[in-house]
Order: sequence, then C-alpha cells, then structure tokens
Amino acid sequence: MSPLLRVATAFVCASVLSACVGLAPRPSGDVPQFKHEMEQAVKELECTGTRIPPEQYPAQPQHFTCGIGVWNTAHLTYEPDIKNPEHLGKVKLVWKEWKEGAHIVDEKEEIVKALSFITARFLPNERKTDLVEMFFGKRGRATMTAEYGIRYVRSDMGMAYGNMIELRPRRKHYLMDFGFIEHP
Repeated sequence: MSPLLRVATAFVCASVLSACVGLAPRPSGDVPQFKHEMEQAVKELECTGTRIPPEQYPAQPQHFTCGIGVWNTAHLTYEPDIKNPEHLGKVKLVWKEWKEGAHIVDEKEEIVKALSFITARFLPNERKTDLVEMFFGKRGRATMTAEYGIRYVRSDMGMAYGNMIELRPRRKHYLMDFGFIEHP
C-alpha cells in the first residue's frame, strides 16, 4: 500500500469510526427496514436531491436515491428486497471522480461522509476498514460479511472515473450473489 493511500485510509477510517459513534448501530442479524434506512439517509447525509419511491404507484421503480454534494457527483441508492419490499435489499454508492485537468471540483468530503454512513449502518466494526481500503484502493474487488456480499467496481469514463460500491444481502433469492450464496 502506498504511503498516500495509508494516510487517506487512516483519515477516512478515523472519520468512519467517529461517524459510528454518532449513529446507533443496527443490531446484528436484524433485517434493515427500507423506509427506516431511507429516513436515516435523508437525515444524516443532507441529500441535495432525492428520489423517494411513490407508494401510491407500486408499478414504478421503488428505489430511493440520495444525491450527495453540491455537484451531485455521488449518489446513494437503496433498492427494496426482492421478496419483501418492506426490507432493504441492495445498497449502492456511486461516485464520479474527475481526472486532473477536468476543472471540476471533487467532493471528497461528501463521499467520505457517505462512505462513513453506509459503513456505520451496514458493516460490523471489524470489517469497516476493509470497505474503506477497498473503495480508496481503486481496484475492483469483492468480499463478504455475514450479512452482505460487497463488490467494488472502478471504470474509466474519459474525463472521470466511475466508482461503485455495492452491498447485496446474502439471501438465496438474490441471483449472482458474488458467489457467496451458500457460505455463512
């Protein structure tokens, strides 16, 4: 690991751990409720733009999206569970990281806050630094916890890099669960 990455990881991990103190952790094994997690995200992240699923129109997409930062370079998306829409399914954090020379300000503080939030809400303490290192290591990778399959993807989009971290519940009805369907 490069010295710069170590410093960035240490900084982010410190902010992740401080965020964990402010947020009430979810009990281990407790299935998160979609509506509750959506309300927590709006409250904690101060979304600049939101897409809240319309309950009166169940045929429309029922995912929740929170735009993060002044330029909306990051988005946190929640999807309801496939079999039980009241439970939370997939969680995605997507960040457009501009390359040097693009003359657009990166909103790293906002992405650190969003990463801290999902880390505090969905991962056990011993796995928090793994997610931070995965995200700022900038190399595609997959891993798992007892509750989630986690995948990080980085793609070159010309003037920017697309970064996506995805958490999928480890339930049998999720297809392509990163190969972790049968493992504890």
